[in-house]
Amino acid sequence: MGQRIDFDLVFALPDGAAHDPYALSDAVIGAGFADAVIGTGDTGMLAVSLDAEEDSVTQVKQQSARRLLDVLPEGTRLLA
Repeated sequence: MGQRIDFDLVFALPDGAAHDPYALSDAVIGAGFADAVIGTGDTGMLAVSLDAEEDSVTQVKQQSARRLLDVLPEGTRLLA
C-alpha cells in the first residue's frame, strides 16, 4: 500500500477557442477523477487537484497527466 499523495496539475488550454468550464469538468470526471478539485478561473488555464495512494509521486503525476491530456482539447499542454 502506498502513501497518500496530494498534487496539482496545471494545463494551458489551446488558444483561439472558448473553453466551456462544464465540458472541461466533465472531461476530468470522465477520465476517472471524480474526486478532483477543478479550477477554471484563469482564461486559457485548467488546474486539477488530485489525491492518490501510490509509492511513486512522479509516476502517479505522469499517469494522471497522460489520462487527462487524452480527454482535454487537442493542443492542451501540461505546465506543472
